[in-house]
Amino acid sequence: MDAGTDFSDFFELKLPASTRVVRVKIVRSARARRMILSVRRDASVVVTVPTRFRGNVLDESRIFALKNLDWIDARLEKIAREPAPRFAGTLADYLRENPTIHGPEKPQTLEIDFTRARPFFIWRSWEDVVPVRVRAEHSDADLRAAILGLAKRLLPPRTLELAERCGVSVEKISVRDQRSRWGSCTAGGNISLNWRIVLLPAEIRDHVLMHELAHRRHMNHSDDFWELLHSWDAQTFEHDADLRNAWGFLLDF
Repeated sequence: MDAGTDFSDFFELKLPASTRVVRVKIVRSARARRMILSVRRDASVVVTVPTRFRGNVLDESRIFALKNLDWIDARLEKIAREPAPRFAGTLADYLRENPTIHGPEKPQTLEIDFTRARPFFIWRSWEDVVPVRVRAEHSDADLRAAILGLAKRLLPPRTLELAERCGVSVEKISVRDQRSRWGSCTAGGNISLNWRIVLLPAEIRDHVLMHELAHRRHMNHSDDFWELLHSWDAQTFEHDADLRNAWGFLLDF
C-alpha cells in the first residue's frame, strides 16, 4: 500500500443478495495503473485508485464498485463460510509464543514458571518482566486467572487516560471473561472489557478502548460513530481488520 486514505475516502453499498450494507474504502496507489477492486480475507472491501487519476475519485470508485456488486457479494459469502483461524494449542502454549503484554509505560514480558504452592504473579510497571507462577496440572486455569488479574490492573487506568484525552466521561469500568465481544458500553457510561484485550498490541488495545468510548457519544455504529472514532484513531479501518483476525486466535482461551 503506497498511500493512506482520509476518512472521507469511503462509501457504502447495499448488496443485492443479502441487503447487507458494506463500507468500501478508497486507497490511492502510485504503482496502480488502473482501478482495482479487492475483497480481503478480513472481509474489508477496497478500491485502489492510481495516484495520477484525474476526475471525481469518489464518484468513479462508486460506479466501479456498483458494476461488480454480484462479485463482491459472492466473495463476502465465500469468506464468511471459511473457518476462522484458531490457535492450535492451549493458553499456556499461546503465551509462551506470545509472552508480551502492554502496560501503561512499556511492553513487558510474561515469565511463566511452575509452582507447587499457590499461583501468583508479580507486576511492577517499571520492570521488563512479569513473573507468573502456575500449577502444572492447572496451568491454563491459573494463567487465565493471572491475566485477568493483570487486565484489571492495566485496562481501567488506560481507559480513563484515553477518556480524558477524547473528552468523554466514564462511570464505571469492569474487566470480565467475555466470549462474544471485546467490550460493551451502556448509556449510563458503564464500560465492560474483555481480559483478552491486554494480550493485543498496544495500538489495537487502544482502538478497542476508544471504540467503547465513542459509544459515550453515539450508542450505535452510525456514520457519526465511525467518523468520531476515526478522528481519535486515524487507522481505524486497519485496526478493526487486525482485531477481527486476533479474535479467532484468542476466542477459545
